[in-house]
Amino acid sequence: MATSSSAINEAEEVAQETESTQKIDPKSPLWKYVTTVGKIQGGGSLAWVCSECQKEFKGSYTRVKAHLLGLKNNGIRICSGPPKENGKDGNGLSKVKIAKYQREQEEADAKANEANPASHLKHPTRLGSSSKPPLYSYGGVGSKRSNLGPLEKSFNNDAREIADAAVAECIYANGLPFNLVRSPYWAKMVKCLNEAPRGYKSPGYEKIRTTLLSAQKLDLEAKLAPIRDSWLISGVSIISDGWKDQRNRPLINVIAQSPHGAMFLKAVDCEGQMKDSQFIADILIEAIELVGPENVVQVITDNATVCRAAGLIVEGKYQHIFWTPCAVHSLNLMLSKLGKQIEWIRKIFEEAKEIQAFITNHHMSQGIYREFAKLELLKVPIL
Repeated sequence: MATSSSAINEAEEVAQETESTQKIDPKSPLWKYVTTVGKIQGGGSLAWVCSECQKEFKGSYTRVKAHLLGLKNNGIRICSGPPKENGKDGNGLSKVKIAKYQREQEEADAKANEANPASHLKHPTRLGSSSKPPLYSYGGVGSKRSNLGPLEKSFNNDAREIADAAVAECIYANGLPFNLVRSPYWAKMVKCLNEAPRGYKSPGYEKIRTTLLSAQKLDLEAKLAPIRDSWLISGVSIISDGWKDQRNRPLINVIAQSPHGAMFLKAVDCEGQMKDSQFIADILIEAIELVGPENVVQVITDNATVCRAAGLIVEGKYQHIFWTPCAVHSLNLMLSKLGKQIEWIRKIFEEAKEIQAFITNHHMSQGIYREFAKLELLKVPIL
């Protein structure tokens, strides 16, 4: 009788302690779905029986949550639900039951966060107290939870939608082109962010414009080194052409081309400059000295008179370098002369120009053209 009385007293003490814990800690609403049967000696954990699967477990409230909410890798089995008639394990808790338990836990966590906002800010990606495992993880370095249950997957979907909205908002607010998300560098950035340690913060303004920029420049130069090394073997051609940027400023770009690839050297702003033969020749000579005169085979420009004169200046300075007119520009000039001298070619040019002007000047006809034609409508050369 003394033993039985002692056991009853111990059970009453445990029940009182559990009831007291529930009243003191509002973040433990799931205690009511288990029955405590004893206290583990040497620690604060309890022995308890799940009211769903009728099995006995040991552990703190963290394991109670993991058991009922279906959270894996927390040192406890997921609840199998009510046992079958033959005594075997059930098929697991229904989604309705799990959602009910999750809703109660979230409500308790929300109340706790309102009472203590600082604790919520410390763990913005966790629901509830710091002892509760996260319902979703981003699969980064150090993540131990690779297999997600149905409930965790649903939370992953919610987190993914929030992340997608934040990415879209950043792109729209800063006027970034949509093609940015197709860039391999974008995919690389997202992959690295997923693998970054938890709590990673993006680099600041100063770091972006100083140390990281210098590091990227060094990395790019290292990647271009094989192309530069090939110039000693195969030689290189200096290609130059004039164009205009989005602000309609006149520019001259210079590219080094070899059988191993092309390398952009520089672009010169020619606004307010007289683009005579000496001005263009100085740009070519500067590029030749940058690459190394011994590596340059030829310079290529269009066939304009001023460019031809600049090419002759370069040939006069470097005896082994010769000037080559652009083949495409030469063909355009040839067709223009043919059009002026041959009547039927001139007529085709004029009709094509009228058709092109009509399509581009009327949005309805331009829409019809783009619906049936995959090629871009180019301007007809002037004869």
